Formats: sequence, structure tokens, C-alpha cells
Amino acid sequence: MKFYTEKQVGLAAFLGGPIPPGILIYKNLKRLGKDKESLITLAGTLLFTVFLIYVLIKIPADNSGNRL
Repeated sequence: MKFYTEKQVGLAAFLGGPIPPGILIYKNLKRLGKDKESLITLAGTLLFTVFLIYVLIKIPADNSGNRL
């Protein structure tokens, strides 16, 4: 059974944002037979991503039209 290492999850976070490491952690938990925890991780990842996008959209712009 293959698991993703901490380094692989960290690299996925660095290169891909919040969704790829969430998926890797979800797969690791699923392979360990922790179905409830894996679904919580997946849901948390998706909720965090939606929240992050919302916050980034709501950052006010300065007078020149550039984001702060």
C-alpha cells in the first residue's frame, strides 16, 4: 500500500495551493480505513478553498485600481 509522504504533501501545497495536499491527505486516510476522517479532510479542504477565494475577491482596491 503506497502512502504520500510529508515532503510530497508539502511540495503539493507549495506548487498547487490548498487543494492538492488535501486530496493527498484524503487518499492517505482512505487507505488507512479512516473513512470519516478522510471525508472531513476533503470537506475542510474545499470549504477552506472557497473561503480563501472569497477573501481574496473582497480585498479592497486602492485609488489607482491596484489591489493592496
